[in-house]
This record gives sequence, C-alpha cells and structure tokens, in this order.
Amino acid sequence: MDIEKLLKQKNPLPVYFLYGEDIYQSEKNLELLEEYLAPGVDRGADWRVFHRENDFGEVWLFLTAYPFFSDKKVAILKECEQRNAKDIEMITKYVNVPTESSVLVILYDGKIASSHQKLLKLCSKLGSDVESKALKNRGLEEWISRYAAQQGKVITNDGAQILIDQSGNDRAILEMQINKILLFAGENTQITKDIILSQNVKTKSYAMWDIENALIKRNAKEAFKIVFRLLENGDSPLVLIAYLNNVFLKIARIDELLKDNKPSAEIAKTADIFEWKLDSYRALAKQFPAPKRKRIAYMLLDSDLALKTSRFDHKTIMSNLLIEIFS
Repeated sequence: MDIEKLLKQKNPLPVYFLYGEDIYQSEKNLELLEEYLAPGVDRGADWRVFHRENDFGEVWLFLTAYPFFSDKKVAILKECEQRNAKDIEMITKYVNVPTESSVLVILYDGKIASSHQKLLKLCSKLGSDVESKALKNRGLEEWISRYAAQQGKVITNDGAQILIDQSGNDRAILEMQINKILLFAGENTQITKDIILSQNVKTKSYAMWDIENALIKRNAKEAFKIVFRLLENGDSPLVLIAYLNNVFLKIARIDELLKDNKPSAEIAKTADIFEWKLDSYRALAKQFPAPKRKRIAYMLLDSDLALKTSRFDHKTIMSNLLIEIFS
C-alpha cells in the first residue's frame, strides 16, 4: 500500500505495518503517519513508543485499555524485527482482532523473516502494510536531485554519482553528506563533481572513496591516515563501517559476475555500481578473495558491535579492523 493513500483516509486504521530495507524511507513514513494520527490524541496519556526491551504484554495492556483523554490510543512498536517468536505470535494474534479504540504502528526494518511472514500477510490483507524498497543507483540519483532542488540547488549527475560512490546507498548518510556539500557550496546554485571533490582539497580532508583507492593499492599506511583524518573531521565511525561493508559486498557480487563473462555494462548494472567503477572492483576482487572477504565480514560485524557497546575508543576499533583487512 502507498503511504499517501493511507493518509488520505478519513479514519485511521487499527494497525499500520511499516517495513522494508530502506530504513530512511520507513522513518519518513513514520513521521507522516505520526502527523496524521496526532490530532486529538493526548501525548502524555494515550501515546506511547515501545522498543524491543518492552515486553509485548505491556504493549497489549496499553492497547486494550480505554483511552484516558482521547478518542484513540496510539502505540508505536519499533524494532519489531528483533522480537522473538513468542512476541511475533502475540502481535499477530492482536492484529487479527485489534482494539477499535487503539492504533498500533509496527516498524520492521529489513527483509521479513520467513517465520514472520504470517504477520505481513495479515497486515497486507488489512491493507495496512507499507513497504520501503531500497533505491538503486538511478533511483538514488533522482532522489539526490529532488533533495537538492528543495534546497534551491542543482546537483549534476556526475556530482550525484560521486556522492553515492563516497557514501553508499544509505539515504540518512547521503542526506548528511549533501547538507555538508550544500553548506560548502555557498552561493553556487549548481553542484558539480569538481565542486564536491574540491571540498576535500580545501578542507584538507579525505573522501571515503579514498579508502577504496588505498585498498586497491594495498596501501595500509595511507588507509590508516585517511580513516584517522575522517574521524578527526567529525565523520561517524559507523558511517565508515557502513561504507566498507558496502564496498566488500560489491566486491563479492563482482567476483561472482565476472565468472560468467557477461558484458561490462550488464555486470555493473547487476552489481549496482557505476560502469566507470568496474575496473576498480575487478582489482579489489583479486586483492580480496572469498576466504579473506569472509574474515573481513566477521570483523566488520564485530567492529560495528564494538562501536555501539564497548568502551574502546573509535580509533582503536578502526585500527583493529584495518589490521585485519590488510593482514
């Protein structure tokens, strides 16, 4: 179902299921839905946000209790993809017979697990499911163009490609990078590839794609220098992890596609990279064979968890990751 169609309905549905791989769009859909549901709902007594640590029994009690000061109660259930089988069963049971005086909004990030398909099918039957599909390169270019236009700027196609190449396809990260570029551009109404690249020179900083060049050259010293400079300039280590993860996922795709001897344009399209990047990824596929990529994948996951949970400083965590990559 399209979110815009749902928001045009006079009365809210008892359940909304927001899911998909594009977390950025899911969050935007949630914001729109919150604006739609907010009128007439008391935020103190009849509006609650629940996370994975909240037992669903607590959510159930809130939903089935009569509203205090509003016509309806609103419960927003986040991180549903991390719920255990018992919770999913209870959520499905509630969705099957929802309370008329409450609205349940479910957020589910990523692909629907096979054991959770029953919940999706039920919400789909109710016409309350909204999927956020991840955008590919062309779609991201168009989105960047629209976003820049809303700020009164124009980003050229090659400029958009460089931004995607530097930052990956996470739109939350892209939005942050675009805002930095627009601030740097000042009165320039057209943002080109050269303007974006010149920002890195004038600020004496690096772009994330410089890490990729260091990987191709097997230049560990340069990679350390780039990563540390990016961290010093305020770039998030989680963004760096996401970028590296994206690079190695594409290396794996390219490695498999090259075995089929397909045309370069077809390989690039299938792997979701720009064709002018294909030679770089051919080189990276040779530098990092499958066994090595597997070890790096585990290290990327460990580094991501360490950044979120451990007391080690960011440079130590990133250093350990780079040591594994270049070992």
